[in-house]
Amino acid sequence: MSHALHYGTSVFEGIRCYDSHKGPVVFRHREHMQRLHDSAKIYRFPVSQSIDELMGSLS
Repeated sequence: MSHALHYGTSVFEGIRCYDSHKGPVVFRHREHMQRLHDSAKIYRFPVSQSIDELMGSLS
């Protein structure tokens, strides 16, 4: 079984989103996804998505 299952190891990133006249805007989107990606690598979690793919999943 995985370390995450037994010990609750996880990574997360809090992201702010604002409403604008053009629709929702994510504050510093790329920087948040970069930190999430880096945190997962530090914990040796497999990351199959690129930063651009992660950004697309939120849009």
